[in-house]
Amino acid sequence: MRIISTCLVLLIFTGVSFAQDLKSDEKDNALLDQILQAEFKGGGFTVVDPMTDLSHLKADKPENLVRSREYVGKGIKIENYDIGPLFDQLIKKNQKPVRLTLKSSPEKGYLVDYDGKFDNYFNSGNGGWEKWHKENPLTQGWTRVSLPAYDEKTGIILLYLGTQYDWLAGSGDLIVYKYKDGKLQELGRVMLWIS
Repeated sequence: MRIISTCLVLLIFTGVSFAQDLKSDEKDNALLDQILQAEFKGGGFTVVDPMTDLSHLKADKPENLVRSREYVGKGIKIENYDIGPLFDQLIKKNQKPVRLTLKSSPEKGYLVDYDGKFDNYFNSGNGGWEKWHKENPLTQGWTRVSLPAYDEKTGIILLYLGTQYDWLAGSGDLIVYKYKDGKLQELGRVMLWIS
């Protein structure tokens, strides 16, 4: 996938700290599972790139990192909470792409493209989006995610997510969620990118 939209997702977990006794990768997978289920429900599934991604968030130079951090701070307002340190953790945790360990779950709304079937559509001569849609009508696009950053004390979680639906159909947002009674409740969304 060459062009992917971007999303930063923020979840607020109330009450007991989220999954305190899980290992880091188990926590990441539990969070990714819930977020992908919330984002891609209603039939079909999104195809998830097996490699994590944070490349669309401008952090390649110190001045870009400062601007991105300020933008996130202005776009995400949480009373008595500074999102800056969590943003920094997100950048640090995702300095290099890693292979996801999340198990595919099309019935929950996502399939991780570990075998490269969907990525192959974009190799020269393999049909691109036109062939993808014709052969896979239940798919809801191509999604890339980062590893989530989370604040153990507050239960606040920050995640990067981007989805492309066709050559000129994709969008990216900053999304604020609240986790309550086992469910995600979206509190707000700020658009970052659209095609």
